[in-house]
Amino acid sequence: MAGSVSRRAVLGAGVAAVPVLSSGATSPASRPLEAGPCLSFSRTAGAFPLVGAPVVVDPDDHPGVVRVAEDLRDDIERVTGVRPGSALARERDVVLVGTVGRSALIDGLVAAGRLDVSGVRGRWETSLQTVVERPMPGVGRAFVIAGSDPRGTIFGAYDVSYGIGVSPWHWWDDVPPTHRDEVWVRPGRHSQGTPAVKYRGFFINDENPALGTWAPEYFGPGKAPGYPAASPRISTARSSRCCCG
Repeated sequence: MAGSVSRRAVLGAGVAAVPVLSSGATSPASRPLEAGPCLSFSRTAGAFPLVGAPVVVDPDDHPGVVRVAEDLRDDIERVTGVRPGSALARERDVVLVGTVGRSALIDGLVAAGRLDVSGVRGRWETSLQTVVERPMPGVGRAFVIAGSDPRGTIFGAYDVSYGIGVSPWHWWDDVPPTHRDEVWVRPGRHSQGTPAVKYRGFFINDENPALGTWAPEYFGPGKAPGYPAASPRISTARSSRCCCG
């Protein structure tokens, strides 16, 4: 098959025979997303500038948290065209991503009295998003994404990705985000809260041959996206389980 064929065309081949009527309206998946609760696309009083701030994570945090920090860098670049760094820099604002009790960065803020995690600590899959003033020497402000456990941190980071306009379907359905020159984090403490349903997820029908044999054949051995491409969007939807069939 031609290399220029879109992922949407390939992954939607199973419904290619179904007639589609177009009214000229924009599909819901491609409509620009509104800014998330703690985010704004225009500057407000006391807001934290997300563009240009490095996204920093403790390398000894859970592997999924280290990965979500990289995914957040990717998503910020998708929206703004500016790729965040990954290291602390003096006299620069910073985004800190980490898990309470596992991240030295987060625990250091707590020990110094800079970050209150009493509403997060010990809860199930709960995250806190807040701006901290003077979090450490040489750093003016930090936008902190702190989770009570690994999934809490991961959900908190992907909530920011969704809030800046990255659709859960951006890869699977070729949905590009709307470009934004500015993204700001509003002051205050923000949280999605603790999930009311402890275990949440969805079922992938026909995992084989779709992801098991067809995808490797189409994309090449060892190059099929499969679950590495699916897992960020599963987490964006705050799902904690994925069943296969």
